[in-house]
This record gives sequence, C-alpha cells and structure tokens, in this order.
Amino acid sequence: MKNINKGFTLIELLVVVAIIGIITSVGMSFLGDARNRGSDVGVKTNLEGAKKQAELYYLNNNNTYGTFVAASCPATATAGSVFNDSIVVRAIAKAASVGGNTTRCAASGQDYAAAVSYKGSSSSWCVDGQGVSKQYAGTPTAAVNGSTYRCN
Repeated sequence: MKNINKGFTLIELLVVVAIIGIITSVGMSFLGDARNRGSDVGVKTNLEGAKKQAELYYLNNNNTYGTFVAASCPATATAGSVFNDSIVVRAIAKAASVGGNTTRCAASGQDYAAAVSYKGSSSSWCVDGQGVSKQYAGTPTAAVNGSTYRCN
C-alpha cells in the first residue's frame, strides 16, 4: 500500500495567510479614503440645505439675513438672524458633526457666510448669500471674508 498524505503544508498555509493580510491592508486604506470622501459630501450636502433655507429666511424677513458674528456656529444667536433659524442651525450642526467640527458663521444685512471644515483635511466648504458654494484650502475662519461676510 502507498501512504499518500493529502493536505497543505505549513509553508503553503503561511503563504496564503500572508497574501490575505496584504489584500486586507490595501483594502482598508481605500476604505479610509472613501470614509473621508463620504464625510466631505455630508458637509457639502448639509451646507447646501442651510443655503436654501437661508434664502427662504431672507425672502421672509424683509430681504435681510440679520446680524450675527461668531467665531464658531451654531451658537445662540440673537433673534432676527439667519443663524437663529432652526433649520439652518440644524443643517450647520449636522455638517459640523460629519465634518471636522470647525465652523464659522457671520451675517450682516445683505450678506451671510457659513463655512465648515472637512474631516481629516485642512480644507473647508463655504456657502454665502451671493450663491457661492465652494471649497477652500484652510480653516473656515479664512474662508469667510472679513466684514462683507462672503466666501473668499
């Protein structure tokens, strides 16, 4: 009788485990990038919603965004400001929670701007009362332009 061993050797099993480990590590790096891109889309989408609600606020409040200046938002705003509107505040809060949590909001009469940083990035997304929606390199504070309260 012949003695035939059927099965894998230890070397063959170690090679297979190593290959699976390499494939998994490559896949996980792509997953991390996809997760950050998803967060960026969440910031953009929520700020677009805030921008649309801000336009409605403007039309319903004698063509003004009110006055509000803060280092960050949403914060407790005085009555009569676009950043006192509950839908705008929730949209910015959601954008901040999926993004980098750094925000900047300001409004004065005919102008307003809101910016939120991206997660894991040095960029931010900004929307304003002139219809601008765009990405900026840097912090949200740098995206909101001085006393005109527009995205740079």
